[in-house]
Amino acid sequence: MSSKACRICKKESKDKNLDLNILGVLICKTCLKNITESNIGTLKYGYYKQVIKKMWIDYITANC
Repeated sequence: MSSKACRICKKESKDKNLDLNILGVLICKTCLKNITESNIGTLKYGYYKQVIKKMWIDYITANC
């Protein structure tokens, strides 16, 4: 996966200014919108929660 690809949807970023780079991982504008609009307790919320948890685990493993 390219460093320009969103970690969640795997699509290539077209506008870096609208994306979020957190812990060296890119999250695109569309996925950010989906994350912020997800209701707690939904399957979508649980999915995003697991993806972000994996990002933290990968970061900690690589940097500690």
